[in-house]
Amino acid sequence: MKKTLRRTASTVTVGALALTTAGCFSGDGGGDDQDRISVAMLQPPRSGLTPFSDDAFKLSRWSTAETLVVLDDDRNAEEALATDWERESPTTWRFTIRDGVTFHNGTELTAENVAASLTAATEATPTPRILDGVDMTATADGADVVVTTAHNDPLVPQRLSSPQLSILAPQAFDGSSVDPVGDS
Repeated sequence: MKKTLRRTASTVTVGALALTTAGCFSGDGGGDDQDRISVAMLQPPRSGLTPFSDDAFKLSRWSTAETLVVLDDDRNAEEALATDWERESPTTWRFTIRDGVTFHNGTELTAENVAASLTAATEATPTPRILDGVDMTATADGADVVVTTAHNDPLVPQRLSSPQLSILAPQAFDGSSVDPVGDS
């Protein structure tokens, strides 16, 4: 009997939650809301959705931010915003940036934008966890991005798969704050 009551209570709770959140997805269809998607979350963002925090994983789960590489099931790096990479020395990697990609606001993805996004992550306070103890720089070199570390780091491609190193449009960065929407 206790199990039946618990299941019934759980079913009622889930049903009530579904009805409550259903309203979060509707709008009047007018104004600026027609180009926006509303999302109901169990746990709201803690840091304004800055990718340099644990909120980065929310952006990743929603497929609203991308990284240079992604990891396959065996944790090997695969193409994403970078189509190719090579290790030039124990501390230097070269990443070729995918052509024909634009950010949500129409800005073109360039090596300069990628380097600026990665540089913003290296300068963030607090430091993104994936860069804890790592001294890394990113510079544009033609259509490529050169990533250099102070010490031998054979896992740079895997490191760059972290949602905390998502590549954002230049408009996302305003001084010390980060707004992934960055419409301005």
